Amino acid sequence: MNKELIINAAPQGVEIALLEDKKLVELHSEKSDARFAVGDLYLGKVKN
Repeated sequence: MNKELIINAAPQGVEIALLEDKKLVELHSEKSDARFAVGDLYLGKVKN
């Protein structure tokens, strides 16, 4: 199984898409506000 994480960061917000074998599995969208800035780092844990 081929997994791909695509992140689009723009002034309007952040969009994150998870693809498995070129098919969309998850899509998350956050509107921009003071919480996001260029260069921010986020720690996550991938399960399975």
